[in-house]
Amino acid sequence: MSRYLMVKSDLAVYIDDKVILPFDFTGTKDFHAIQYNSESQVGHIEYGGDGTILNKKITSVDDIKTFSGITLDEFIDRFETQLQISEAEAEAKAKL
Repeated sequence: MSRYLMVKSDLAVYIDDKVILPFDFTGTKDFHAIQYNSESQVGHIEYGGDGTILNKKITSVDDIKTFSGITLDEFIDRFETQLQISEAEAEAKAKL
């Protein structure tokens, strides 16, 4: 079970207790944030606060690609890649 929070306006992605900041949102559609719980398989997407687009409920993992432009797996792959890079950079700095 994992909880996902992607906040495009903050360039941040949270998976459970880990965060990547700044996160690469290249290729995604316009949205403010996506929240998704893999156990319950529900969540929602939030758009800007101007009220022109209403928030939408996510009822399946496929909705994430529909609303964001990329799949949850792509978010996870980017997250893991960026996490590995961050950890390698921190380890290299620690050796100095």
